Amino acid sequence: MGSVEHSSIVILLAGISFLLYGLSRASEALQKLAANQIRKVLTRISENGVVSVVVGVGLTLLMQSSAAVTATLVNLGTARVLSLPQVMGVLIGAAIGASLTVQLISLHMTDLGLPLFVLGFGVFYMSRRQRIRDPFEFLMSIGLLFYGIELIGIGSKGLVSAELFSQGFGVLRENPFLTLVVSAVVTSIFHSSTATLGVVIALSAGGLISSGDAVMWIYGANIGTASTGLMAAIRGDYVGKRIAWANFLYRVAAVLIFVPFGPVALALIQKHLETPGSQIALFYTSMNIFSASVFFPLRGFGVKIVEAIVQPGPSEREFGVRFLKRSNYESFSIALAHAKREILEMGDIVFQMLESSIRLFRRQDAELVKDVRSCDDKVDLLLKEIKLFLIRVSEAAPEGLNQAVIDLVSFGSDLEAAADIIDHHIASLAKKKHVNQFEFGPEDWADLEELHKSVVRALSLALSGFQTDDPKLALQLIQLKHEIRDQENRSREAHITRLSKGLSVGIGTSAIYLECLGTYLQLVEMLSKHATRVRNAQAPRSETGSAPVS
Repeated sequence: MGSVEHSSIVILLAGISFLLYGLSRASEALQKLAANQIRKVLTRISENGVVSVVVGVGLTLLMQSSAAVTATLVNLGTARVLSLPQVMGVLIGAAIGASLTVQLISLHMTDLGLPLFVLGFGVFYMSRRQRIRDPFEFLMSIGLLFYGIELIGIGSKGLVSAELFSQGFGVLRENPFLTLVVSAVVTSIFHSSTATLGVVIALSAGGLISSGDAVMWIYGANIGTASTGLMAAIRGDYVGKRIAWANFLYRVAAVLIFVPFGPVALALIQKHLETPGSQIALFYTSMNIFSASVFFPLRGFGVKIVEAIVQPGPSEREFGVRFLKRSNYESFSIALAHAKREILEMGDIVFQMLESSIRLFRRQDAELVKDVRSCDDKVDLLLKEIKLFLIRVSEAAPEGLNQAVIDLVSFGSDLEAAADIIDHHIASLAKKKHVNQFEFGPEDWADLEELHKSVVRALSLALSGFQTDDPKLALQLIQLKHEIRDQENRSREAHITRLSKGLSVGIGTSAIYLECLGTYLQLVEMLSKHATRVRNAQAPRSETGSAPVS
């Protein structure tokens, strides 16, 4: 090869490097800007198909990569924040979003690459305020991306006459299946179909690839982008694996059903669009919209197929710290989602302890006491692992120990304290009652059971509020706490009145009963702390001088 060919290769590789780096930095910058919003949107996805498709499109445009969206869904599925039926629509929407991202790349904006980079870098370098740096980091990354595409086009023009390259692309042109495999492998390496097709569009501008040749590259890229989700699911549990395999099967099926219509679609596109880049981008978009229209009504059937193929293993049904053992996370917000799901597991255990606590007073049951003690040990174990995990995550994250981490640790500590109250205090009161053969009166039992039901309702509300971060639920819990205070006070006064009239049990039994009422109230106070923090955080700035909600 001559020196011109050698320099063209360098320019081509530099362009690919700039494109990949710019795309990666743009995705990271956008996730910094909207990390919490992304997590909140994903954790609140319902099984409403249309809404989930729109969410998938929007998140892919925001994160600049359907592979990144899929990996995020896999991690959230592993954390049991999402289920497969919830994300099927998102996977379909992510494919459409990826094609729209390629459409943006196909626009003739390469001349703006360097000016955007210079502007973005200048403000990013000089500013010390993170709120200003983040959006201009994104602008800088987009400029680098467009400049990379420009360099790929320049480099490919210089290689059109190179014998080695012309022979190589000739072999791919004569072997469509080989082209598909190469495209899938390249996309797996790039972790992005957008990056692969961005390179293909740039090569088509340089004359190395025609829009007809690009068809198999499109098919391969569509399948290859599913590899990121499959790799993310390797260390995940069966829910994450189901999401990854559902995405892979959908991508393969999308290609298979569109292949018969591909030549007709390409001919129509070539008739109305002149530039190969625009033709490639529209073909990719047409394929994903067509496959979405076919498979969207069948997504429920697809869920059943994937659930039948990927079954949970025996170890996945056992108790353990399941969500904090993964070493790789897509972002800080995903790590927090894992911790949050683990805390909700704690909440489920505490809920079980609270529900069964009333039975401790009914009869002496050694097995029930053993179960309560075992549950308390599990809660202690989970909180310990969660704290260690969040410390490691905070040390590795650029934002360090933020309020979200503090809130997670605080609520987990509240749940652990509640478990200790049930195990140590309530169980101890029940044991004392049985050892001394004390019996509560019928009215006392009725009041205690009603109070217990109210406390169970409070815990359920606390867990729902923690999961959704809904200030309205926090306010409901605070109101319920005040109602339970009044309820406990009425029960206490009624018991003392009966005791003074000789209508109730003796002093020993009365002491245990009154302490039991106070202990359940103590549980409510403990479980409502998070709601109080949320409510106070939502208070207008004008009220900061007033007393906090209690």
